[in-house]
Amino acid sequence: MPLVIEMQVKLLFAYGVRNRLFGFGIVYFYVDMTSSIGRCLL
Repeated sequence: MPLVIEMQVKLLFAYGVRNRLFGFGIVYFYVDMTSSIGRCLL
């Protein structure tokens, strides 16, 4: 039983890290897009 709990914790941790990285990726993509549009307009 403890092994199953340990695996679930590891899966949750990996999922959280991946979501955080994915969220940062979206933020960086958005900032890059807006700065590119700003340069085009200027």
